[in-house]
Amino acid sequence: MIKLERITVIIVVFFSLFACNEAEIPVEANEAQQESTENLRYTDILDEQFNELSEEDFAYMYALPEYDPKELALALEKESQKNVQNRCSEQVWGIGAGRTVWKWNGASWGQPNSAARLDIVEVSKNCDGSVWGIGKGATVWKWNGASWGQPNPAARLIRISVHSSNIAFGVAKNKTLFVTTNGGQNWAPFTNFQNAYWISSGDYFNLLTASNSSGELFKYDLFSYQMEPIMKPANTSIGSHTTMFGGGVWVVEGNYGNVYTSVDYINYILPNSNNPNFNCISTNDSQKAWATSHLSRRVWKTTNSGVTWYQPNDAARLDYISAAF
Repeated sequence: MIKLERITVIIVVFFSLFACNEAEIPVEANEAQQESTENLRYTDILDEQFNELSEEDFAYMYALPEYDPKELALALEKESQKNVQNRCSEQVWGIGAGRTVWKWNGASWGQPNSAARLDIVEVSKNCDGSVWGIGKGATVWKWNGASWGQPNPAARLIRISVHSSNIAFGVAKNKTLFVTTNGGQNWAPFTNFQNAYWISSGDYFNLLTASNSSGELFKYDLFSYQMEPIMKPANTSIGSHTTMFGGGVWVVEGNYGNVYTSVDYINYILPNSNNPNFNCISTNDSQKAWATSHLSRRVWKTTNSGVTWYQPNDAARLDYISAAF
């Protein structure tokens, strides 16, 4: 009886230590999740989480008046558009285990605010240094350099893409696109485009690209004020995508995680058919990009348009990533 009690105590202590160690592991040493979890794409996990929210949670968003396209055009004109050769230094943020928020400093990952918990983090693609996020309950947040605040506590979105500190785009639970031109204080829906799934912002004439839940691709036209269908890689369904400055897009094929690139939205190439199985990709550049692979949660980077990929920190594990150059 005494021997059995000792064995029981040893087992309890062992599993207690394991649970504590797992909770304290930082992003640099975060072990891969269990296989059953890894087989789910993080985007699918996000969808399941947001589907738990009711339509009533988004009642404020659904009651908003439709956006004024002239107001968006005016807001864009007011912003100084940076030259393609004179953009920002590398900005990379990500979401780690337990919804923790991380920032890349060029050599390692750190937590700008260790208390922060978000589902999505997005950096400005127009390189003004702004960072936005989606938190618990689809709440919308902005980083002020030291902490996170809500420009509009009533706003609810399940996806977000950021052009600048003033202009951002979002998707609500009913797959409607939304836009803000005053830093998130007010939002308005694109009622002429439904079924939005993933969105990505770029520069002035490459402002917004969107995919729908059918894996089709669309681009916003500043002159017609419409989301126009554009080409995608043949026989593929689009998962995530990211928009280049100067025109063009990187797309992650939904079923196998292959990365395709296009500089004209017509011709696509598969730079590396052996790249890791990606689930999230981000950039505003034609050569450099960051991505995460859904099976191992590893973090990857390319500097040669996707021909080769490497891990800047091979211990890092992230679920979501956003980058600008």
